[in-house]
Amino acid sequence: MISGIFLINAQGNALVSRLFRDDLKAGVSDLFRIHVVQNPSVDAPIVTLGNMTFMWVRHADVYVVAATVSNANPTLVFEFLYKFLRTAGSYLGGHLSQEAVKKNFMLLYELLDEMMDFGYPQDTELNSLKMMITSEMVRGGGDAPHPERTYPMPSSVAAPTWRKRDIKYRKNKCFIDVIETLHLLISAQGTVLRADVDGRVQMRSYLSGMPDCTVGVNAIVDGTTASGPALVLDKCQFHPCVKIGHVGQEQCLRFIPPDGEFELMRYRAVKNIRVPLLLDVVVEETAQRMVRYNIQLRASMDPQLVASDVEIRIPTPPASVHVDCHAQIGQAKWEGPEAGMVWRIPRIQGMVEVSFRAEVKCRPTQSWTRPPIVINFDVLMLAVSGFLIRYLQVVERSNYRPVKWVRYQTRAAHSYLVRF
Repeated sequence: MISGIFLINAQGNALVSRLFRDDLKAGVSDLFRIHVVQNPSVDAPIVTLGNMTFMWVRHADVYVVAATVSNANPTLVFEFLYKFLRTAGSYLGGHLSQEAVKKNFMLLYELLDEMMDFGYPQDTELNSLKMMITSEMVRGGGDAPHPERTYPMPSSVAAPTWRKRDIKYRKNKCFIDVIETLHLLISAQGTVLRADVDGRVQMRSYLSGMPDCTVGVNAIVDGTTASGPALVLDKCQFHPCVKIGHVGQEQCLRFIPPDGEFELMRYRAVKNIRVPLLLDVVVEETAQRMVRYNIQLRASMDPQLVASDVEIRIPTPPASVHVDCHAQIGQAKWEGPEAGMVWRIPRIQGMVEVSFRAEVKCRPTQSWTRPPIVINFDVLMLAVSGFLIRYLQVVERSNYRPVKWVRYQTRAAHSYLVRF
């Protein structure tokens, strides 16, 4: 998203410089001065220099500039710039000028810190900002007079829009579910063609008061850096209550949770995916119009883990007339030429290998196109991406100790395919 915000005067000198990410090099404002301020041929509000893009709005003798090295949404960036202009103008008596910026740079730094977190717009509502930032502007000799403005200081930080203040529970509880859906496609030769995970972190919060929650994770968002080795997540989406900046810097989620059940975040992982169930398929077609299946299912997860509701759907030729199938555990049956064979296993423990055999008699017909085998399953206490909740802290001024637990779940629902 946005890597930095700069307030630059008409001569190209930086008045305020606030960096939100560490992907900008020194001298960024000098680039803007050379290629934009001192270049009269540039009249567009967007310019790209190498891998860096500047987007700016000019107000009087001040440029408000956003710099980014990512593929940021320009509509969102300009909306933020104009909201910052309106908010800063409200604090500065409607007169944003070079002189006003110089005299009130600390106030503008406070505004930027509250309005943006790690390059993402956070709080742009003027009434909410006035409850948190109570500084008054510093007037100079040339500033237009305006009436004194005072902002009331609340007893604590302004309440978020997603939570009421007067929530009370006799027993405080906080639960987290990490739910991952495995997407896997394996070729007939055993090559992995696709392996990725879509994950959701669901939270159920039954906490009194206005708690501050911190969830430590072993992952960072793609494009950020961490002090040590960490799982890299892609396409992350967070609930509005999450303060984004701590995900990359501290590998944690800080937030004031909504009451009840909500989705804390979504993510996608594409590297080092662990597959809990592996399938080895051998299919032989004979000249006597017979098709023989020999399938080995191996639970490659830890022995203490159990896969439940395992369902393996095995296609048969459209010309099938008779099927004889046998499974070492569970139940196997033929549900017709279109549905094929279904092998259902209520539960299978890790590091266990079982087999399935079948003979299918067919009418004389041409060769058939083999659809993939589909595997469905559910495994508790396993996150195949490696995503891990390291800790869950709840801090509230009444100092209660809530009941907490974290649960993991990996599932495949028509998303694990094996060609044969």
